Amino acid sequence: MRFERFSKYSVVSGISFGMNFGLTAALCQLMALPEETAFAIALASVFTMNFLFMRHWVYDDRLSTTDGIRQFRFCIIVSCFFRMAEWLSFVLLNWLLVLHYLVILTIVTSGSFTIKFFVYDRLVFASGNTAAGDKRLESNT
Repeated sequence: MRFERFSKYSVVSGISFGMNFGLTAALCQLMALPEETAFAIALASVFTMNFLFMRHWVYDDRLSTTDGIRQFRFCIIVSCFFRMAEWLSFVLLNWLLVLHYLVILTIVTSGSFTIKFFVYDRLVFASGNTAAGDKRLESNT
C-alpha cells in the first residue's frame, strides 16, 4: 500500500510541479512579473488542486475516518509552512547562485518532495488524527 500511495503522490506532485513550472514561466515571460512574485502566485494557485487530489485519490482509503473541513484547514497551515519555506529557499538561492530561475525552482520543489510525502502521510492525511477529527477523542467527551 505504501508504494502505491507513494506512486500516486508522485503523479500528483509531478502534475503540481508542471503547473508551478509552467505558470511561473508564463507569468514571468508573458506578464513580465518579477520571478519571486510569479512563483508565489503559482504556489498559491496549485494548492486547492493538490488538496483535492491528495484527499480523494492518494489517501482515498482514509476518507471515512477524517473530517474534510478540519483536514482542509490543517492542510492550509501545513501548506503555508511548506510554501513559505519553498519561497524563502527560492529567494535565497536566486540571490546566492548565478543560475536560471527555473533551475532554482526545480531544485527547491524537488527538495521538498520527500519531506512533504511523510508530513502528508503521517500528519495531514493520517487516518483519524486530531487535526482531521480524531473519533477516539470525540467519543471520550
